[in-house]
Parts: sequence; structure tokens; C-alpha cells
Amino acid sequence: MQRPQFFSQQNKNILKNFLQSDYQKRNGIPLNEPFSNRLNRTLEHYMNEVYSSQPNAPIGFLNKEVLTITVQDFTAFLKRQNTAVTAVTAAKPVKMAAASSMTAAASGTLLSDLESPLLSDTASLFDRVQKERSNGDGRPMAPPIPDFRIALDEHSPPALELYEMAKKAREQENKFQQQTPISNPTIVPSIQSNPLSTPIEPQKILIKQDDIMKYKEIENNLIIYSADRDWLRNTQENRYNFTVNFDQANNTQGFGANPSAQHRFKNITRIEFVKAILPVESIDIVQRRNDISSYNTELNINVLGLPYIRLHIDELESNNYGTSNELDHTFGILQYDAVWTSDIATQSRGYTAMIPKFIKCERKYSPTPLATLNKLSIQLEKPEGGLLSKTPDTIDIINIIPGINISGAPTIYRTTAGNSEYYFVKTAAYFNHLTAQAGNRILFKNVAVTAGTAAQQTRDEFQNFMNNSEGHLVVGVAYDFSGTIYDGTNTVGYSNYIIIRGQYEDPTTGLTTIKPFGGSNAQNAALAVDLSAALTGRGLNLNHQLQLIFRIITREMDSSTSVRPDNL
Repeated sequence: MQRPQFFSQQNKNILKNFLQSDYQKRNGIPLNEPFSNRLNRTLEHYMNEVYSSQPNAPIGFLNKEVLTITVQDFTAFLKRQNTAVTAVTAAKPVKMAAASSMTAAASGTLLSDLESPLLSDTASLFDRVQKERSNGDGRPMAPPIPDFRIALDEHSPPALELYEMAKKAREQENKFQQQTPISNPTIVPSIQSNPLSTPIEPQKILIKQDDIMKYKEIENNLIIYSADRDWLRNTQENRYNFTVNFDQANNTQGFGANPSAQHRFKNITRIEFVKAILPVESIDIVQRRNDISSYNTELNINVLGLPYIRLHIDELESNNYGTSNELDHTFGILQYDAVWTSDIATQSRGYTAMIPKFIKCERKYSPTPLATLNKLSIQLEKPEGGLLSKTPDTIDIINIIPGINISGAPTIYRTTAGNSEYYFVKTAAYFNHLTAQAGNRILFKNVAVTAGTAAQQTRDEFQNFMNNSEGHLVVGVAYDFSGTIYDGTNTVGYSNYIIIRGQYEDPTTGLTTIKPFGGSNAQNAALAVDLSAALTGRGLNLNHQLQLIFRIITREMDSSTSVRPDNL
């Protein structure tokens, strides 16, 4: 509690002495006894008022408020006394000295800014306005009140003319008042105002504005490649049905490809699908007869034979509606846009671009953006429903047979003597021969030779050759029947061997010989013995992978709006 200290006699004396000494310093004469008593009563009154309104304020703040309001009240008192003395000067000349003293008190206030309209009394302001209106500076005087009584004189102006004259005078007066605004004299200064401070010009007052956050939209292109999925261990997905993770915490641990994007998008306002690049591969196989004893399976049934394909993404709602439940949950309808092929001599039909023609394929998040994107579950489907193809684009390896180990078979890729020129990669299941054609590039991973006849260095060299990141070109396919290997396919168009070429000496040196594994023919022969045993590994056809391109619009804070000129 600050009451004892605030109302102590010592504090009162300090405030009183300050007011009296300041008055004497400014006016050159001390206060007489009546005025001094009036100042003491005013000081005690406002000490009680200020303390009752703000009892918890510090003493310094309370003293400042008391001095402010006491000065205003006492100055107004001096001016009123001055006005009263002036009015009765002729009747009471003996009080001229007191009037002179009070005039000095009125003219020498504690601060010069007390003459401000906000700190002056109503009577003084009214007198000032009257003087301004009658000072002869060209401004119109207030017109006298017209006499609207009916005059008996025949030459007097009619009442209607007097009314028009008064109306015109009032219009001129209103026009003058609009051009010369007068401060409102009825405004009473609050107790918080401080007359002891120097008036501040309005243009020098800096008003802090509320912070307004401005944002900008960033356009990001997202490219998804189906070969980046986890095809080593996930046997349920294929190129037309897979999932991409954007949260790295969901990635699979350990060796193997992870279907994930390294960048995590935040504050997403729009996700738009741009295009899909698909291989013109056979999505189905049909067996036709050439004659009574032979079949033909070369007919290529691909996406170009469909009116459109449907893009389905579980995480993205769409604005598409159709006559089936599948169409209602379709994110986009993709149609043919372009096609390109390689050499016509190859069996590969190239690639085609599919885009959402004339139909918007996007998802907007407004007014609140999507916080983040965790994953996308992508499916490409036929118009009637179902995946474009359920045929896997991966193969499981159970054996690799060197050409030297194949004897008596009708295949043209066997080796009769010396080092093997070709290797036959045997798969666990038969595959449609259109899914692995001559000229396709197969990527093998996790191929390991477990037998130990050849040196470890020789086995490591062969494993590095099979698992290289560039993959291997397919030379041809073959199948076995009753233990004999035949080139091509069986009668229904299926094979279970992929033929690849072995390693050769550097052809830039002019050599055309086979390069033996382990650096010698003996080690190469020992490796052929090791390869007769079972081994493991997987392969992926890189020519049958698709790419999806999305445009993701994110919202980020625009820092340029917060840069001040002094930071440039």
C-alpha cells in the first residue's frame, strides 16, 4: 500500500513547494495568502481523487497526475478571477492591484501550451471566436436577426425578400465555417493528459500498424517413376498399382528401394495432375492359330486400343461423377496425347503420353490449405474397371545357366566350347513373352552365388556384373520342354528363360573375345560349376515402367513484405 507515503506531510510539502516556486519563477511575484490557501485546498482535493481512482499506481505516477490536474484547475481559477475583476474595475478601483496580479497569473501559466483549445475553458474560447469573427480580415460577419414583422411603411422590403437575404447570409456563414474548422471548446481534458509535456505534431506520431501476413504461392513439379517402388520385396504391387510415401518415417528400413519422395510438401493449396507417360506394352495376350498345328501370339493389345484410362488416387477426392461407383471415385480421365517409338526393327512399341484433355484433374484446398501430404496410392484402371494389367513386371530368379552348360539343346545361344558367350536366366514362373522382349533392359538385384568352387573374387566379379545399375539388354527368350531348352515361346506365348550376353573384352581395343570371370579360363570354368546350383535374385523390366507428373501448389510466407527500407 502506497497510501501512508503518498499522503505524508513530506510528500504534500514537496508538491506544494514545487507549485508555488514554479508560479513565482514564471510570474516574478509570490502567491498571496488567499491564492495560496486556494492552491492548498485544490492540491489536497486532487490527491484524494487521484488516489481513489488508481490506488495501486506508483507514487511517482500519482504525483505526476496530481500536478497535472492541479495546474489545470488552478489556472482556470486564475482566469475566472481575472474576468471577474475586469468586469467590475470601474466600480472597485481599489482592487486593480489584485486584478493586475491575477492578470499576471493568468498570462504566466505554468506552461505555455495551456492556451491549447483542449485545455482552455468554454468562456475564453467563445471570446476568442468572437474576436476572430470581428477582426476585419475580410471574413463575413454574422448577419443581424431580420425583423419579419409587417411594416407599415410602403417602401419597406417584403418579408419574403428578408427571408431570402437571411438564408443567403446563413449559407455564407456555413461555407465559412466549413473552410475554417474550429476546435470543439466543450472537450474536457482527461485526467490522464499531461500539460507538462511539449505538444507533439500529428505528423511526427508513428502509429504501429497490425502485422499483416502475406503469402505467395510456390509451384512444385512432382515426378513419380514406378521403378522406384519397393519391387524387391513387395510382390503385390506392379507398375499400375503402387504407393508413394512422402513421410520418410514410413519408409521401409534396410536394403531395398523405397517408394518415397525426399521432399515433404506443406501448406498445399492445389494438387493438379499433368500427364502420364506409359509404355505401349501388351496388357493382355491372345493365342491365334497360324494353321492346324501352330499358334501366333504376336498381337499387341495395349492402351492405345482403349478410349481412355482412369486414374484413381485414394487420398485425393475428385469432382467427377458418373454412372458407376468407379467413375465417382476417379481422380482423372486420361486420353491419348502423343506417342513415340524407337527403331521399328525392335519389338518394343515405345511410349505414349496420356493427359486429362478438356477436363480439370485437380484437388483444391480452400480456404484452409492441406497441412502435409503423407502418401499417394496410385492405380491406373480400364474404363470398365480393374487394373490396366495385373501381369507383374518383375521376375524371380532361381538359376543362371551359362551357355557352355547347355549341350544338345536346339537353342542357338548355347556355347559349344570355351567361355560362355550367353547366360540363360531361369525364372520361377513362366511369363508372357511380350513383357520381356528383345531390346528391353532388365535390372537385376540381389543376385548371389552361394556355391564355393570358384574363388571368392571370381564370384564377386560375377555378382557385380549381374547386379550392375545399368541393367542388361535382353537378347531373346526361351522355354524348356521335357528338360530341353528351346528358343522363343511355347504354344500359348509363355517363356521361362531370359537370355543375356556375357562380358566381352574392351571392344575399343579391337578385341572380340570373351572376357573370362576371375581373369582366367580355369576360374571361369569353376564359376560355371557354381552356377549349376540354385541361387536367388529378382529382376525388373525398365522398359515397361511409367512416369506420372503432378503439379503441387504450396503456400509460403512472403518475406519481401516484411523488409523495411533500412534493411535494404
